[in-house]
Amino acid sequence: MRPGVLAALGIVVVATLTGIVSGVRSQNGTGGLWLRVGRDLRLQTGDPENTERALQWVVRRGERNRITLPGRTPADLGLGPDDGDQALARPRFVVLTLLDQATAADSSRLAAVDAGPDLAALAARYPDRDRHLIVRGTIARWKPDSLGGVSFYLSLSPGQLHLPTELPLGRELLVRSGRGAIPFIAQSRP
Repeated sequence: MRPGVLAALGIVVVATLTGIVSGVRSQNGTGGLWLRVGRDLRLQTGDPENTERALQWVVRRGERNRITLPGRTPADLGLGPDDGDQALARPRFVVLTLLDQATAADSSRLAAVDAGPDLAALAARYPDRDRHLIVRGTIARWKPDSLGGVSFYLSLSPGQLHLPTELPLGRELLVRSGRGAIPFIAQSRP
């Protein structure tokens, strides 16, 4: 074979392997979101020593402390029709992302962008684990939004994350989603 053909084949093989490796990396959950302490996560207060080093999620919310997903319907989220039982909480998987810009310096950049009952479907819809984090949550008191979406109250499960003792409390923490969409803190950086 000619050297030019061999070089081209080598480039194709390297590109293919790079794609396979990056796809495996995303599926294994090695991505994650770098969340800022004090902005996207807040240190639990109450215990002066906070020996558990627990941090609460800070998710951006709209009017009346509700989450609104434009262009989605209750059926898209696996919720029943408006039949009066909306006060019941429904466990769901929630897709979180970081917004590029917060409206104020102290506002959270963490936002819910989708939710649903099927983890595999959400993972297929949001494959980039460096931009999206899928975690467990609970949706309650949903209603269709006047702008063609659905609005609801959201609580994430677990409601707080625990910083492992071997990690220092840095300015930013890398949060990943493990098996079953259970979030955990993987790294810390100043």
